[in-house]
Amino acid sequence: MTTLLTHADEDEELFEGGPPRRLETLLGLARKNRPNVLRFEIFVVCVGWLPLLLLVTGQTLTAHDGSLVSFISDYGIQVRSLIAAPLLVLAEAISVPRLSRIAGQFVTNGLITTADEGAFKRIVLSTRQLRDSLSIEIAIVLISLALGAVLVFFVPLKMMPGWSNQLSPYDARLSPAGWWNDLVTAPILLLLVFGCIWRLGLWARFLLLVSRLNLRLVATHPDHVGGLGFLEISVQVFSLLGFCFATILAGFMANQVMHESATIANFRYAIGGFAIVMVVVVAGPLLAFTDRIVAAWREGVFVYGALAHAMGARMEQKWLSRPLRDDALEANDFSATTDLFSVVANVYATKVLPLSLVRLGVFVMATLLPFLPVVLISIPLSFIMKKVVGVLL
Repeated sequence: MTTLLTHADEDEELFEGGPPRRLETLLGLARKNRPNVLRFEIFVVCVGWLPLLLLVTGQTLTAHDGSLVSFISDYGIQVRSLIAAPLLVLAEAISVPRLSRIAGQFVTNGLITTADEGAFKRIVLSTRQLRDSLSIEIAIVLISLALGAVLVFFVPLKMMPGWSNQLSPYDARLSPAGWWNDLVTAPILLLLVFGCIWRLGLWARFLLLVSRLNLRLVATHPDHVGGLGFLEISVQVFSLLGFCFATILAGFMANQVMHESATIANFRYAIGGFAIVMVVVVAGPLLAFTDRIVAAWREGVFVYGALAHAMGARMEQKWLSRPLRDDALEANDFSATTDLFSVVANVYATKVLPLSLVRLGVFVMATLLPFLPVVLISIPLSFIMKKVVGVLL
């Protein structure tokens, strides 16, 4: 176990890295695999959003087409560039160290048996190799750029926001701001999104592989999942990520409500479906441990159930089959039996999933929170005032 602990210490930052870390390093935004979060956030805003503002302002001053007003009132681009993209950078900086620490708990808590030390080392090694894969990072960069090119060449101009178009007496074409948005701003956001998705995939793969090991679970553990209770922290770790993804979708919905006369009712299934998908993606990998937990519970019920029954039978035989003695209150039998029964009760209270409703609730609330402003702007102010007055009166 000492060797494994040393190996785990070397990999205490198991999920630190991956796309777009090499690109950050090339741009001087990260050093020795450690990003400068503030610098990266400033870069994302200054390269993704500020040029759009300057280009749209120049277009408005020269063409007097109201592009600046259209740009400022485009909630989608403002939310994506000024909220979602910087928060994705922050979400990575917050979640990665915590995921690495959670992964290290398998060793720290003694869950890896001696027989599975080699298998666990191979899982860690393969995770690091995939994390640092150059081909994967290049593929993510190319896919992000390709999707930006799709916006340029395959999406009709009438489906694009007004500020991204440039009208002439003869036709309409993509404005400089539109080109920048499609080839720079959108790929930056996509690169951050795909990087987070890739890291989610690595985390799910890691859990799936570890769940196949013969883990040393303790049926009487007070967390009621054999000692795997630390895994539920991962769901809360992803709360900011869920918030970021929801913000991107909420920005699109806000545009539809404000500019296309849509109502929140038009998006109820989209919001519900999005929340369900996020819960499945984040909490679903924990289901891989259900078989191990159930096996530990089943064995615990047999072993500790028999022990509790034997202890209870001896207790009854000693104290209930004869008149009560004067030293009953001073005997340790009662406290010892109570302690044993409380330990055995942990076995019978075992859950099949290392996740509490509180942790899941925090994640769901964070995921749904960005949709609250959309709900508020879609409800007429007069209706809100009537409800407020009705409550006060």
